[in-house]
This record gives sequence, structure tokens and C-alpha cells, in this order.
Amino acid sequence: MARVREEWQRLALVVFGLLLAVVLLEAGLRIAGLVFLSVQERRNQLSLREGHTYRVLCIGESTTALGGGDSYPSQLERSLNARGKGVSFSVINRGLPAVTTDVIVGQLEENLARYRPDVVVAMMGINDPPDAEVTDGQRLTAFVEAFRTYKLLRWIWLGTRARLASWRRAADRGTEEALARRVRDNPHDAAAWLELGLVQMGAHEHAEAEATLRHAIALDPTAQTPRVALVQLYWFSDRPEDARRAAEELVDAGLANDAVRDWLRHAPATLATWYAQHGRLDDAERELQTFHPRTPAERAYLLRTLGSLARMRGDQASAEDYLRRADALASDDLSERTRRSYLEMLRLLEASGIPLVAVQYPVRRVEPLRRLLGARKDVWIVDNEAVFKEALRQAPYAEYFVDTFGGDFGHTTPQGAHLLAENVAQSILAGLFRQ
Repeated sequence: MARVREEWQRLALVVFGLLLAVVLLEAGLRIAGLVFLSVQERRNQLSLREGHTYRVLCIGESTTALGGGDSYPSQLERSLNARGKGVSFSVINRGLPAVTTDVIVGQLEENLARYRPDVVVAMMGINDPPDAEVTDGQRLTAFVEAFRTYKLLRWIWLGTRARLASWRRAADRGTEEALARRVRDNPHDAAAWLELGLVQMGAHEHAEAEATLRHAIALDPTAQTPRVALVQLYWFSDRPEDARRAAEELVDAGLANDAVRDWLRHAPATLATWYAQHGRLDDAERELQTFHPRTPAERAYLLRTLGSLARMRGDQASAEDYLRRADALASDDLSERTRRSYLEMLRLLEASGIPLVAVQYPVRRVEPLRRLLGARKDVWIVDNEAVFKEALRQAPYAEYFVDTFGGDFGHTTPQGAHLLAENVAQSILAGLFRQ
């Protein structure tokens, strides 16, 4: 019973960490990503145990990490083994959702020592803030990036269901029952109501948690935590419209900090992504019309998202026009953080004698990567601009992407991941057999 109590206490800490993620989203996503990696690691170890001889390490953020057996690294392994002329391949997926390039490269030495790869494949940089947005007054760039990862965030939350349910059964509902007795004995104890609401959130009892948190707010209207928890609850239970209203209530109550106000300023972009995922394109465009970008990078992101919506409608001419306008606004170079991370990665890989496959994102121009990395025998660059643009001319946007994460591209469908994997496989095989 002591172990059950200890596990439940750990669960409470996880729930509280998820709560804080609304205000400190980047840190919260990293914690959630570590939970995700435990599942990913089992898949990697299975691949390694199968005795493949040529090891490929894939690193990146959510565009690498997500998809399970349909992720591009998983499909890359199948493609390489089908086309490898007798060479046996193992592909290790060490993508981590919602991280920037400094985090990815910061884990590289450990990953090299652990997996001993023959080649490293990197697709990264989309989460790095543009240089113009990196200022001393910047509070939560992660919030801006998180709006592009709504599907990811909800996926991570729902993905914890089985583990939470297991702990829930093990605790035999003891914690919730104890809190229920506490609020019955002390019906005006706002802290007890809040704790009960957090436990109900952890158990995915959404309706009960909503009522409980609302009651906690009624008891103590000046408390910030239950209001933030309510935003969290709505966000992860697929109710972003209610999440925005709850955040607006924080503002109305005078309890919002700068991060919440920034969140609300970018809420139209958030809801536009959600509407697009649910096929409500008119609503998505209406939301984007209320978004007022303040920087060239934000304006470019808005135009790219409008271009993706146009593609979803089948209006290729408008899509291309939006993207041309976005390209004219956005810098054609990598951000300073991305450049620094790639150069540090090169240093580490050179020291280990491991070649790098640098993958540009779908539909994005490859020239910035080529300018940075140059013509080197130990660097193989993958251009995904032409192949994806041609695919999008032939088929609807939804055939290849599930959202508008990057503005002009998104997290891939299985078909999109297949196209990406085939292009990366071609580069690896060309480099391998050229050596």
C-alpha cells in the first residue's frame, strides 16, 4: 500500500507539472516528451535486437517523433531494408516533441554513445524562434511555437490515459475518496476542491473535474491556479474554444500574467489550426482574419497558414500566391540558434567519424542548409521542396499533412511520412554506396 501511495504522489506531481505547463509550456512539453520517449525507446530496442548491421539515428522534434509505426523513421527502416541491396538497416527514432535545436543537439553525445549509429539523420529548426523575435523582453516563445502543435499536445495528454488509469485502479480511488470526504467535511475549503479537481483531471474525469474546478473558483475568485487548471482541462480535452474563454476569464479577473495575454493574442492561430483539422475551413479563415501579427516572421506564418488552407480547398493558385508573399517577408536563412546547433552537431559528428544527413522540411527551400553546411563528403543534404510541392499539386493537402504546424506544412499523415522516408532513404543509399 505504501508503494501505491508513493506512485499516486508521483502522479500528483505529474498532474501539477502538466498544470504549470500552461504557464511554462516549453518546460512542460519537455517533461511530457520524456514520458513519450519511454514508449519510443521500447520500439528502438526492438529494432536493435533484430540484429541489423547499419544503424541510422533520426533526431528532430515532433515531425520526427510522432507517428509510431507510421512515423517517417519507421517507414525509413522499411524502405532501406527493401532497397538496401543486402545491407541490413536499423533506424532509431530519437525525436522529441516540442523542443528546439539546442535541446536536440544537447542530447546528441548521449545518443551517440548509447546507439553507436553509422549515420545521423537530422530534420530540425522549426521550433527555433526567428532572430527578430529573440529579445530581452521575450517571455514565452514556446507559447508561439506551441500553437502549431495543438494536435501533438492533445496526443501526449491522451497518450497518458493507460498509465493514469493503471495508477488509478491501483490506488483504488482512495485519494479521490479521501478528498471527497474532505470537501464534504469542509465545503468551503477551496484548496481541497482544487486538489480534487486535479485528481479528477488525472483520471480523465473531465466533466467532474470541470465542475470541481468551477466550484473552487467560486469559493476563491482571486486564486489563479484553478483558473489555469481549467484552461489546461479544456485545452487537452479537445475544447480549445472553451480554453480561450477560460483564459479570457483570467484576464477579466485581473489574474492573467504576460504569458496568458500572449497566449490570447495568438489564440486565433491556435483555433484556426483546430478548425482546419476538423474540416471547418471557413471558421479557420475567420479566426486568422482576427490575428494581428507584429513581426515579419508572424506575418509570414499567417500567410503560409492561409496558403495551407487554400491548398485544403484545392485552390492551388491562391496557395502559391500566399506562399510567394510569405517567402518575400521571411528570411531565407536559418535562425542563429539553428545555425549554431547545426555547427555544433557537425563538430560532434566529425569527432566520431559519423556522416550527417541534413533534411530540409517539406516544401521548404534547401538553399539555407546548403549555404551553411557547404559541399562536404560527410554531409548529405535532402531536398524536400520539389517532391512535396509536386505531390500537393496532384493530391489534396490532407493526403500528406494532418495540420498546419509549420504554416506551409504540418505533421505528416502516413502517406506524407512515406514520401519523406523515401526521399531520405534515397539520400542515405546514395551516400552509402558512394563511399
